[in-house]
Amino acid sequence: FDFSAPAAGTSAWNAAYNYDKASIFFDFGNAGDGRTYYFDDVKFVSSGGGGGSLSQINLPVTFENATVDYTVSDFGSNMTVAAKDPVSSSNNVKMTTKPAGAQSWAGTTIGTALGFATVIPVTASRSKMSVRVYSPSAGLVIKLKIEDHNDPTHSVETDVKSTLANQWEILVFDFSTPAAGTAAWNAGFTYDKASIFFDFGKAGSGLIFYWDDVKFL
Repeated sequence: FDFSAPAAGTSAWNAAYNYDKASIFFDFGNAGDGRTYYFDDVKFVSSGGGGGSLSQINLPVTFENATVDYTVSDFGSNMTVAAKDPVSSSNNVKMTTKPAGAQSWAGTTIGTALGFATVIPVTASRSKMSVRVYSPSAGLVIKLKIEDHNDPTHSVETDVKSTLANQWEILVFDFSTPAAGTAAWNAGFTYDKASIFFDFGKAGSGLIFYWDDVKFL
């Protein structure tokens, strides 16, 4: 929220005034319809907006560093929020819901459209990443895709299946074995962005997944 650009029809910031109180308005301008919002982490930030001085996300992703921008980007009607570990409330994780009506290809980019701060160092001999996942059921397809944030046609993706229900497990994704019908890893490409897809290939049904600790192995 940039107060140097006030809403239309409202007063501008005044250097002679003291500001020591804040209010937030959800779905402003529309009458109430029962929607529920969660909010957190109200901060004063340096100029530039968009998280102020927070650094761009990078591997490994742990959701524990207060100086990192852990924004994620949903698509296909996925819904991801910051959450507490369902087993250990001291651990920060992400919670992704694939709601009824979500696309079969609904997913979540781990970061913004800019991807990671540095290139994923995948090679022919070092081709694996891991994600810690808490799935509602065993046998669900989970896809991890990496790509060039400047060229989405430069990508490689691979699938694994959850093996546990309502328990944490570390899933290992090997990009030397791409998913059927998708492109192989290319040594000439740069990969600096990753997206995860839960229950891939099936329309949303309200399943909830927790995830954490995205690492290059």
